[in-house]
Amino acid sequence: MKIKISSEHFDFGWFPYKKALAKLTFKNAKEILEKANNFFKNYV
Repeated sequence: MKIKISSEHFDFGWFPYKKALAKLTFKNAKEILEKANNFFKNYV
């Protein structure tokens, strides 16, 4: 599978939650990941 990313991005990857959270640099991206993680912990 070939992944195409926009010019705004420089890389991509699949990571476990804690490693992904550590790799994120923007506050809003971290907040979104935390909300998604909480959703799946509580509702799935």
